[in-house]
Amino acid sequence: MERNLNTYLEDIDLQFWHNLIKKHGNLVIFEEGEFVCHQGEKSSVFGYVQSGNFCIEIEGSDHKKQVIDNIFPNFLIGNYPDCMYEGVSHFDIKAVDKSSAYLMDARILLNIYEQDHNIQNHGRLLIEAMLKSLIVRYVDFVSNNFSMG
Repeated sequence: MERNLNTYLEDIDLQFWHNLIKKHGNLVIFEEGEFVCHQGEKSSVFGYVQSGNFCIEIEGSDHKKQVIDNIFPNFLIGNYPDCMYEGVSHFDIKAVDKSSAYLMDARILLNIYEQDHNIQNHGRLLIEAMLKSLIVRYVDFVSNNFSMG
């Protein structure tokens, strides 16, 4: 059965996020293989893909990289919500081909959230949707990979 892995975005107003990010960010061009952020390093960027394709990679305990997701045009990009606190990224985000993304310094989102409760509500809805998606994926993974008896 094929499923859209980014179903959590179905109820998110992406145009709202695109407008906010454009207002506070800049268009950045990436060549194939360039990184938005690296696993294990601090990152404060948040944005959305304008064109091209990015992948999310993790390094396993065997030190091999594995692609775990792709990010296509109009999708949000970054290590949200940790990027607001300049937290350590849990993964690499890398351009698969020549790509562009509008990126902003996510640390200013905290100030924006404090000043505007409507914007803060959009942030809450985003993180709630991401958490719901994570729970569904986790339950699917456990139920398909571990014996329950």
